[in-house]
Amino acid sequence: MSFTRTSFILAASIAAGLAAVGSSAALQSKCLAGKNRCMSKEAYSLLKCEQRAEIPGTSIEPALTACRQKARSKFDGATVPSRGCFETLEGKTPNDCFTSDDTDAAAIAVDDCVTRVVDVIDPAPIDQSACNVGKKKCAAKKLKSLLKCHEKAQKPGPHPIEELGECIQQAVDKFDGGPDPTKGCITKLEARSPNDCVPPLANTAAVEAAVDSCAGAFVALIESTTTTTLPEIHCCDVQISCDFCYPNDRICSAAFLPGAPIIPPPGCVADPHI
Repeated sequence: MSFTRTSFILAASIAAGLAAVGSSAALQSKCLAGKNRCMSKEAYSLLKCEQRAEIPGTSIEPALTACRQKARSKFDGATVPSRGCFETLEGKTPNDCFTSDDTDAAAIAVDDCVTRVVDVIDPAPIDQSACNVGKKKCAAKKLKSLLKCHEKAQKPGPHPIEELGECIQQAVDKFDGGPDPTKGCITKLEARSPNDCVPPLANTAAVEAAVDSCAGAFVALIESTTTTTLPEIHCCDVQISCDFCYPNDRICSAAFLPGAPIIPPPGCVADPHI
């Protein structure tokens, strides 16, 4: 199974909708939260496959391809699409799904995510090392945690934007160490003596950016009322108020979490109402 690089951004209509709801963290429905969980599970499974391929001394193929296919089959139902994760949610009567028949678009987004994460940790060809196994595990855990935050916000009920922001910040701190970078997941792996870490080294920021981009793409896809495939772009690449982006582009909008006096990235316009 090859990975296709395609990315998604939030449609303008949803951006406006998020701005309009003010304190709401995201669109909400049981189906939406379920689709989030579907994508999270597949991405985590595929990254697990990549971890196994990094174990020193193990045979990479055909085990890696078989592992990827197993993960994909659980997601899309393989020869029985109706058993796919998305299709199962959409097949419930009644259901509160915003979209339908978007399994393929979601699969592309997950493939893109795994490709980006793997590329910043161990660009092809694979350099097997216990350190790389650990780095991929760090990335997988953070992605799962971020998506869990969004899943909670997507479940029907009152979820203030601050609640989502706090959850995301906890996931970030566990990954990069927060106020103490030496406690970051990747930094601790590279600080071990001895270790078998190979270049690229000191790549916490690069891995974190890839994972954040994945989470943003996943949420943007399933929260959009249409499933349009667009070129990759971050909210901060254009002059747009960051409250339009949140929570779908954390790279941009994390700068505007309540109580976070962080200098906004270039191009990101602060909203005086936040």
